[in-house]
Amino acid sequence: MEELMIPGHLLEKIDFKHLEQFIKNEGLVLDGNKAMLIDSLIKIINEESDKDEKKQLIASYHNFLLKTI
Repeated sequence: MEELMIPGHLLEKIDFKHLEQFIKNEGLVLDGNKAMLIDSLIKIINEESDKDEKKQLIASYHNFLLKTI
């Protein structure tokens, strides 16, 4: 499966509080600023070995982006 990426111009449009809530809702524990959280989240998604779990994470992430941006 190909790697998930986020275009840089969308990064500034992501709301930090919504990002933190999304991460919490996914059961992840991450700290840092907005850029660090997104990098960590994308790394977790890209390194997920279970294809079904990876698809679910990507779908959740895409839904989050659609709601936030």
